[in-house]
Amino acid sequence: MKVIDIKCQDSINSSLNCCHLEGPKDPLHLGRYNQIYLFFNLPAFLEPRQIDCAKLILYKAPPFGRRDENAQCEENRYYLFPLLDYFSVYSCKFCKPAIDTCRRVVFYNDYCKSYTEIDITSIVKDWLDFNIENKGLLLVGSGHSESVFYESNRSDFVGMRPTLRLFCSGISPFPTPTLACADCDVVINRPS
Repeated sequence: MKVIDIKCQDSINSSLNCCHLEGPKDPLHLGRYNQIYLFFNLPAFLEPRQIDCAKLILYKAPPFGRRDENAQCEENRYYLFPLLDYFSVYSCKFCKPAIDTCRRVVFYNDYCKSYTEIDITSIVKDWLDFNIENKGLLLVGSGHSESVFYESNRSDFVGMRPTLRLFCSGISPFPTPTLACADCDVVINRPS
């Protein structure tokens, strides 16, 4: 099994009433009033059958939340959706980008871990199988979600930028083209 880590190409934080809240290196803020947009550019050589598992890994940034919450409570519930429309820093000035609610993923903040890991295998396979176009992901909190902060794609800590980790089988690390042999005649002309 091979592992491919894809770093986030674009990450944007917004609130329900204001666009693009963060500065150039501020962390991404997720909670009841804040949402996160992420985009990952997938390698063109991948096929859905080659993906065994796909996990979105988000590394937490200060300030850190409370540590006394019940892991499955409403205050700790968050949602991830694949986007059906593109997003931009100005998305909140227009109609909100459409999301695919049928492919919703529920996840929880594990207060004991310094990261959040979300299984999005079915979404990645749907992107690669062209069932839906890869226009990015939207992460939102429930109506009671506590705030949690994550490193962005502009973080000084490169290893802590949002990562899409793909566990693959049946691929080589560098796809090689298929070569064929052909008969040919070579004529060498010598100058007189």
